[in-house]
Amino acid sequence: MKTKTTIIITTLVTFVAAELGLAHPGSGIAVDREGQVYFTQTNGKGTWKISLTGELTLISAVRDHWLDIDLDGHFSRANLKGFNRITPDGAKPTLLLNGNVPFTVNRDGNIYSALWKPGHLEINRLSPKGKVSAMKLEGVPKAAIGGVTGMASGPDGSLFVTDGSVLLKVTMPGRVSTLVGKVVVGDCADDLPAPHLRGTPPAPFLRGLAVDSEGAVYAAANRCRAVLKITPDGKVTPILRAIAPWSPTGVAVADGVVYVQEYDFPEAGPQQYEQRPRVRRIGRDGKVTTMAIVGEK
Repeated sequence: MKTKTTIIITTLVTFVAAELGLAHPGSGIAVDREGQVYFTQTNGKGTWKISLTGELTLISAVRDHWLDIDLDGHFSRANLKGFNRITPDGAKPTLLLNGNVPFTVNRDGNIYSALWKPGHLEINRLSPKGKVSAMKLEGVPKAAIGGVTGMASGPDGSLFVTDGSVLLKVTMPGRVSTLVGKVVVGDCADDLPAPHLRGTPPAPFLRGLAVDSEGAVYAAANRCRAVLKITPDGKVTPILRAIAPWSPTGVAVADGVVYVQEYDFPEAGPQQYEQRPRVRRIGRDGKVTTMAIVGEK
């Protein structure tokens, strides 16, 4: 008999911009097969592209919080409720954005999005034709979750979901397990200025997730100003530390290279919500370079 997973929600996490009086920094960054990088700027002009030569170009005025890339163009002609497609009809790859829920374009050609409702986790499957179906989840994790703050898919089609500290793995067709019950980051200063902590979960506050070809998960630990690598057996290792006012909000990985979306988080004042994004690159040799900073020539 199939049973639907019920995950008790202990904390209500709200990211609604209207309630906070601002749009929180985006967790949207993706890389195409050529190595071009795309990322969002929710408190600014829209969606940006970094070319292979390092040129930074504004490609859309859409400023949604989450972005993912459909490399094979399954959704290249789809117009889906709740999503913005910012690439032309038929363009491959296809860029999709959503302002309401974290989502991932999976290898099976469907979009998966995760949200919490009082008492349970819900993961929906969306086909290129716009058909929505709820996944039948099985297995109750030991740790409760308090809201979805990040989502990604792995090379085998498994889904990874976080509420800011718990990391869940969902294998197809819907078996849920806890990869890490509570992510702990050593030497976490947890020093984001107070104006930027309203409505957020406690540290480490995992946001954007990405998964490499070996199944390792990379996470932006926003309140610890760090990027973490989490192995398939649950080992957590910081691989990057940012210095204030910068802190990671999103990650992408391709061919062993990790791309990090960061925002600056100014102290309270007239420009406290005018955060600038930047993108840094962690090479296969571990070398960190800055690719672009919005607002800086």
